[in-house]
Order: sequence, then structure tokens, then C-alpha cells
Amino acid sequence: MRGQPRVNPAQPSGLVENFFRHESGRLVALLTRRFGPRHLQAIEDAVQSALLRALDAWTRDGLPASNGLPASPDAWLTRVATNALLGELRRERRHQDALGERLDEYTTGERDATAPEPTLQDGMSDDLLYMLFVCCDARIPIESQLVLALKTLCGFDTREIAQRLLTTEANVYKRHARALERLREGDNASRLRHPEQAAPSKPQTEPVESANSCELNGADKASFEIDSTTLPRRIKNSDTADEPYGINTDLTEAELRERLPAVHLVLYLILTEGYLSAQPDTAIRAELCNEAIRLATHLAEHPIGQTPETYALLALMHLQTARLPGRTNDAGDLLLLEEQDRTKWNRAQIAIGLQLLDQSSTGDTFSRYHAEAGVAAEHAIAASYRETRWDRIVDSYTLLTHQAPSPIHTLNHAVALAELQGPAAGLALLAELNDAPRVTDSYLYAAVLADLHHRAGDLKQAATFRATALAKAPSEAIRALLHRRLKWLERPANDDSNA
Repeated sequence: MRGQPRVNPAQPSGLVENFFRHESGRLVALLTRRFGPRHLQAIEDAVQSALLRALDAWTRDGLPASNGLPASPDAWLTRVATNALLGELRRERRHQDALGERLDEYTTGERDATAPEPTLQDGMSDDLLYMLFVCCDARIPIESQLVLALKTLCGFDTREIAQRLLTTEANVYKRHARALERLREGDNASRLRHPEQAAPSKPQTEPVESANSCELNGADKASFEIDSTTLPRRIKNSDTADEPYGINTDLTEAELRERLPAVHLVLYLILTEGYLSAQPDTAIRAELCNEAIRLATHLAEHPIGQTPETYALLALMHLQTARLPGRTNDAGDLLLLEEQDRTKWNRAQIAIGLQLLDQSSTGDTFSRYHAEAGVAAEHAIAASYRETRWDRIVDSYTLLTHQAPSPIHTLNHAVALAELQGPAAGLALLAELNDAPRVTDSYLYAAVLADLHHRAGDLKQAATFRATALAKAPSEAIRALLHRRLKWLERPANDDSNA
């Protein structure tokens, strides 16, 4: 999104969900760029304090405040958060000169009164890219990197992160605390100031998958249309113009490249949450799709991000975005893939996605994003649901499970295999997931099993898994979608047409 979200002080819930949630990540990024990642905990506290003051100042008991909104709400938040942060840093470092000239620069009494107030929009792209690479420090375990990025940049709450990463809320708290502690450590600050003094680190990684990436016989994934002609070719660092790629003066090119895979994964998770949200009252969060696409596009326009993986990820985003107009009906209800009106799909956007997918195929690199974009391409070019080339989709999922093994990918593979060879083949593949409780405890797993058991004629098992899927659905929109998918009386058992 290029403009600020509309602010309505008469609707505090909308203010919190839209404006505050949208701006909090940008404000954290802005202040982190100015004061350093070591102070991220204090920065988050200062931002929260500013948001609470804004909610109090701009509304009174659910009614518009008498003085209304400030002329520039984002500048107001920037000023209040900056002042709160400076006060805290002064208290912590009263006898130190840790901030040097930067502290003086943002002191209200010494500021040029004629200078415009800094806004979140002024350095948005630079700051958010900076924060993405900061969050993806290779010395922080990948799970903690994702939690830090999703919480800090996207405003996800703990429950949403737990659902998205298939873990517990307690684990989310621990991972966030570990990431903050790592950024606070003095040796990390020294490394950021003097990268040549730091020994290279090896990323700490474990397989990570998104809870809602399963297609469930046609319930799909994510994106949004971008205007690349308006994007700058370089991201200028506001302090120094000659630093590598203009993203972060303290990270070497080697460090940026080392962190790039994690940045890709964060963007993918942001996009997935936007396309099929875990929020109980919101099925699609277009603002997250927009932010993920915008950041990925900036990344692809810079030397550090000009890789086949980046282009494949963008191809996936465009191909999925093209289907957004057909994903809901007039009442806003989610539609299954076979229910969607394909005339509403954006054919120009599909063409962009196919072009990017072709661009990503140069060289020998093949990633999970290539495989998923291949699946999305087959759905996008199929003239109808019946004409979908399931053999090619199965081939793509076979490659994906070899490239990036995960229970979610196996679940998707089983869905496609059942479409090609029948429910028994899908059920046989799902038997491999018995030792993957993070997936077998999810609504997606239960919903797929309910559908396949019904099609195979085992109505008792189908009914059991149907009840489980409906009980575990994270939102009313997804529950309504499952009701339609698992509505037995409208489709007799052993009918594999799935149309």
C-alpha cells in the first residue's frame, strides 16, 4: 500500500485493526534504523506507549475526541514514540554517551523548529528492508527470526504467530524473548558497527512451514498487483549514499546474501497470512499481501535480491493475486477453487506471473518457490476446474517434497494425488504423516481426511474427521468454507468428480 490507511476516530476497533496495526511495524522499523537493533525492546515499548496515547487522545469512550485527529497522524505517532524512547534511553544511559550525536539530533529542544516532522512514509522502504535483514540475523534460530519479523514488522499477535508456525503460544513468547536478547547483546552491537571483526556465523535452521498453505481441494494461497514503474532502482540510505546496495551500512554483502533465504521465508509467511488469515474475524488481509509484494519487489530490483528464488517468489505472488477477485462472493464469503468465477481472474496479472516464472528458470537453481509457483501457474491457466492438469501439479508437489520436505507439503501432495488417482492414493500418502503432530492436530489435516474418507466410502471415519475439522477451524469464514466442502448430502460417496 502506498498511502496511509484511512483513519476513523469514531471507530476505535477499526483504528486499532487498520491504522495502528498497519503503522506499528513501520514505526518500529524507523526507530530501529535510527537508534539500532540493540534497543528493539525499548523501541517496541515506546511504540506501544505512543499507540495507547493516540487511542486515548483521538477517541473518548468510543466517540470522536473533541479536538479530532492531528493533521498528520503518522508524524504525531513518530514524535510521541521518539520522545518516549529518548526518555527511556536517557534513564538507562544517563552516564554514558552511547547515542552521541543521534540523541542530540532528535532532542526536541535542539531541533530546527522549521524542519518538517519526520513521517513513517519518508524512509519506509529503506527502514522495512533494514528491519527484515536485522530480524534475519543468521545467529538467531530461524524460528525466532520468523517470530521477531512477524511480530515487529507485521503486528501479528502471539496467537496468530502460533497458528501460522504450528507451535504453541508459550514457544512464541520464548522465541521472541530469545531474539530480543540476542539483538541486545553487546557483542552483537559491536559486530554491527565493525562487521570485519566478526567471524561468519552459520544459520541455525529447522524446517518451517505455514499452517494455512494447504490448498484443501481448491482453497488456495496469495498476492497483489504492483506497479514496478513507480519503484526506485536503488534504496537510498538517508545517512550515507555509498554503502553496499543502500540497505544497511552495517551489514556486509556476504551477510546480506546469507540472510536472503530467511527474508524470502518471512515474505512468504506474510503473504500467506494475508491470503488466508488465521484471524477469527478476517479471512483475507489485503494489506499484508500488499506489504509482502511491495517489499519483495524492492528486493528484486536490487542486486542483492536478483536471484531465481526471488523471481519465483514474485511469480507465485502474482499468480495467486490474479485469483483474488474471484476468491469471495458478493457477501464476502470464501469460495472453493471450483466455485470461483474464472472470468473475474486478472489475466494480465497471470501473464506477469508466468513471465516472472520464466525469468526464474535461468540457471540450475530450483527452490520451493519454483515448485509452488508451478502449481499456481497450472491453476491459473486451467480453463475450468475439470480441465486442471493434475498430473503436472502432482509432479510439482513431488519436486517440492524433495526440495523442502514438510508435513504441509505432503498434505498438499496428497490432495493433488487424490484428484489424479482417486482418494485411496491420497489416503496412502497421508499415512506418512502419523508422526507429524503439528499437522495432524490441525483443521487442514482433519478436513482433507474427512473429504477423502467420504469419497472412498468410509462415512464413519469421514464424519469423525469432519467434526474435528469444524471444531478446529480458526475463523467463521474458514468454518463456512468447510461446511460447503464437507456437505455430504449434496455429493454421494464414491463420486470422484469433485466438481
